[in-house]
Amino acid sequence: MIGRQIGIWTVRGAGLASVLLLGGCTSVITGVYGGTDTSAPSAVRPSPGPNVVQMDPDAECPQINVPTGTSAWSGAKDAAAVRYQAVLSQFARECVLNPGNDVTIRIGVEGRVLLGLNGAPGTYTAPLRIAVRDRAGNYVYNQVRRVTVTVPPGETQGTFKIVDDSPHVALSPEATLGSYDIQVGFGGDAGGPPRKKRRG
Repeated sequence: MIGRQIGIWTVRGAGLASVLLLGGCTSVITGVYGGTDTSAPSAVRPSPGPNVVQMDPDAECPQINVPTGTSAWSGAKDAAAVRYQAVLSQFARECVLNPGNDVTIRIGVEGRVLLGLNGAPGTYTAPLRIAVRDRAGNYVYNQVRRVTVTVPPGETQGTFKIVDDSPHVALSPEATLGSYDIQVGFGGDAGGPPRKKRRG
């Protein structure tokens, strides 16, 4: 089998753009949690306003983890029948604070498809799952994307890059940004919640 050990690699702020060409993203360093009622020295009592809490989306952005057994994908049940193997190589993530205590998590994934002994140049696919969990293990985002890689004639491998900016999480004093967990791995439901059995 073709493969290598996959580690966790994170990139902060502008580094994300240079690695995966994600574009000009910026991170805001202050966040807003709830509201508070303060008293002014004058007799006029101001209306309730937002309580600004210092936070750093770069420092608190969740880490990317690869569940055991999901760092590679061949689509073959028998090792002797392997035509190709898709492997993960690099990751990046960036958190952008939006108004209303909402955070967009942009996740970048790079990988390769390597031809096996029975493989030949052509187009290959693999299911890549990107998920975000809260501290209780509940999935707030869980999507499978089918990556397509073309190995050109005369070559033995091809590469892919994916950027997913769909995940959003809501912040609160009880659910901080650092309490979430990002999962990336191959497989339709690998490491995810169990599928519900259909009746009938």
